[in-house]
Amino acid sequence: MLIDYGTAVANFTQHRGFSHSLFVLAPLSLLLAALLWRWKPDPGFARGLRRLEWFTRGFLDYRAANGEITATDVRLDVPGAHPFSFVLVYERDGTLAPADGERAPRPAMNTGALPLLWARTTGAIPVLCLASLSTPAPGEEC
Repeated sequence: MLIDYGTAVANFTQHRGFSHSLFVLAPLSLLLAALLWRWKPDPGFARGLRRLEWFTRGFLDYRAANGEITATDVRLDVPGAHPFSFVLVYERDGTLAPADGERAPRPAMNTGALPLLWARTTGAIPVLCLASLSTPAPGEEC
C-alpha cells in the first residue's frame, strides 16, 4: 500500500477502493495485454486451428501428404470420404507456409463400404476396422 489512510482498516478498505478501480485496472490491463502481444504474437493460422479444435472437440485427423498438412473432422460421413478436410500448411522449398484454411476437395465415397457400415450399425458384425473398412478374422484385432 503506497498511500497511508490513517488506520489499518482504512488502509485496507480505501486501498481496495482506489487501486482496484477502473482508473487503475483498465490502463493496467491494456498495458499488460500490449506487453503479452509483443512477447508472443498469435499468428492467424494458430487462431484458426484453435477454433477448429474447439469446433470438432478434438475429433480431428491430421495428415501430411503431397506437400500439405490437412486436418479432417472425422465425426461425419464414411471413412475416407469426409466432407470437412482443411489444408492447414503447405510445404514449399523445404519450408512450411500457412494456408488460408481452405477446404480440401472431397474424395469419392467408397460405396462398397456402405453394406459393411450398415452391418456394423445393426450389430450383424461385432467389429469393423475403420482404417481398412474390413472385418478382422476371429480372435484378431484391427
